[in-house]
Amino acid sequence: MAIEILDSSKTLIVKAKNYFERGLVLDMYSYAAANMLACTQVFAPAIEIRGGRVILRALENAYVSITGWGEALLNRVKAPLWKTLKLRRGDVLEIRAPPHSVSYVTVLGGLKVDGNGFNRWIEPGLELTCLEYIDEDYIDKIHAALYVPEKYIPTCTSDGLAIKVAPFIAERGVSQAVLISKVLEKEYILRQDKISTLNGHEVVEEHRASPGTLALKNEKMFSIPLVNLKYKLPLIGEIAPASLDTLARIPQNRRIKIIFTGRNLLKDDILSYMRRIRKLRKLLEAAKQAAERGAKLFKLKVNGILYDIWIEEL
Repeated sequence: MAIEILDSSKTLIVKAKNYFERGLVLDMYSYAAANMLACTQVFAPAIEIRGGRVILRALENAYVSITGWGEALLNRVKAPLWKTLKLRRGDVLEIRAPPHSVSYVTVLGGLKVDGNGFNRWIEPGLELTCLEYIDEDYIDKIHAALYVPEKYIPTCTSDGLAIKVAPFIAERGVSQAVLISKVLEKEYILRQDKISTLNGHEVVEEHRASPGTLALKNEKMFSIPLVNLKYKLPLIGEIAPASLDTLARIPQNRRIKIIFTGRNLLKDDILSYMRRIRKLRKLLEAAKQAAERGAKLFKLKVNGILYDIWIEEL
């Protein structure tokens, strides 16, 4: 399977090492889900679209997995997200991420990328192939299972969102802030609603802030770095992985509650986050196995809740 990049903006290839070392991956859950839909390793390379777009053409029959937020157009016709799409040779697929949010794209079998291809803006003319060939007849058989059920797609469209921070100095409490800026190549900036006391939370001495930390930019602003900053800031605490994902998805000017929690509670949150990703992987594997056995997918609504049910003959 091979695809060619026809056009792109604010798009790069990213790769995480593990749950704790996400590199430049902004939304780990959506990134992992894209790779699961592509039947490859959770931490395989993927295309990340940061408030931009990518247009690709299938150089041969291919399957492309898309997650995140935005819009997909297959030959100028709207196509679903959180699913693996089948492309015929010559088909053109465009994926647009909304401003200040992210989408992920990869090919079935995973992207084959050399060591110099990561963390750099993608340019038109780039050709990408799959890391592992998967038989097309097998793919056609399980294709109906290569989607994320609605209940496993995160939502982040309402106010009142909360992020969790484990302060380096053990105190708990709640603060209010507004996400006023998302510079997706550098940092998120939050404005504190109450700037006088920082809700009693102390900061540690100044350090070069790293991704996943909450720092004090000035007396009015928080900084959440996305890369290792070259200058020092007073550090406040460590942000939970699920909260980093939330920040990657939501638009600017969204009001956010900052919950300062204990270190042990942060560990619990991390374990819960990992279980959620592993549960999705287990679910997708079970669906693929059912489809391979010839089971058919049905949608059933019970008490207003939509369920996906696989039925097969005994």
